[in-house]
Amino acid sequence: MISVEVNREEIPVEMMSPEQVPDEKWRYVDKKGHGHFWEGEKLPTLEWVVTGTKWVGDEYDASEIEVGEHRCKQCAEVVKPKRRAECGPSHIPGPMIITVIIDGETFRLDLEQYAKSVESWAVALRCLKSEEAQ
Repeated sequence: MISVEVNREEIPVEMMSPEQVPDEKWRYVDKKGHGHFWEGEKLPTLEWVVTGTKWVGDEYDASEIEVGEHRCKQCAEVVKPKRRAECGPSHIPGPMIITVIIDGETFRLDLEQYAKSVESWAVALRCLKSEEAQ
């Protein structure tokens, strides 16, 4: 008798800090009555205007980045789009382990080993079938 069992271990993951992502629920109407919102990752009614640069990093590994602000495309009012913190997954899929039990003997295989065994079994079965046909 042959039985096959497939298990995938879950690996716990701890995020260092949450990622800031667009808050799709955010809506804002500026002083001139223009509505603003997120559309996926974009702000269709706003434009990014560079207002300067700043250095980030330390004395050994620093770089200059542009800083700026979002402004309404129609009236140039400064708007601060809302973002929300999103934590990543608490677990990620680990390696797949396939347990094959043949006549009471247990074999633990990874996916590549299992694929090779199935290939070998298929060849052996074709050989047996051709022997039976003769």
